[in-house]
Amino acid sequence: MNKNLKGQAAIECAAPRIARSLKGQAAMEYLMTYGWAILAILIVLAILITLFGMIKLPSVCNFPRQEFACDGTPQLYADADNYVYISIKVMNNNPESVEIKKVACVQGNKVLDSAAQANEKSLLSGETGTFLNIPCYDQTGGRLRMVPGDEFRGKFGVWYNLRSDPDKTVLRATDATVVSPVAQKTG
Repeated sequence: MNKNLKGQAAIECAAPRIARSLKGQAAMEYLMTYGWAILAILIVLAILITLFGMIKLPSVCNFPRQEFACDGTPQLYADADNYVYISIKVMNNNPESVEIKKVACVQGNKVLDSAAQANEKSLLSGETGTFLNIPCYDQTGGRLRMVPGDEFRGKFGVWYNLRSDPDKTVLRATDATVVSPVAQKTG
């Protein structure tokens, strides 16, 4: 009789653990089932967005340091031959005046000196300068061609001197990351 009591006591102690284990298993099965379903939905959405371009990212123009800022959204457009140009407003955030000597628009992650266009502007601290119809180049140094509706991803480079720079022949340089759709040039 002593053996039966010990066996029955062992069964009674194990029952709550088995019940908890079954509840835990049910919860895990529930989470796994819905987790896989949500993952499948996300994959299908990603494929649809990639194939059909349903979501267009907003235009971006960011200088990495605070010395300059984009004032508004840059405008990129293609002419009749699909050559790309940029029109952009740049604000001087330096505490003193600057002399902008040249600018460049280049597709990709690197600004090419060979793409730089002389475009001299003096900007007081806090003043905005507008650069119109600056031709864009590809990474090989050739003129960039894109069709309207394509997305431009590249850099807008600025070479400049501060008013206090002692040697005006040594230029400072910075560049903004630009992401924007290319529009058709009108007029």
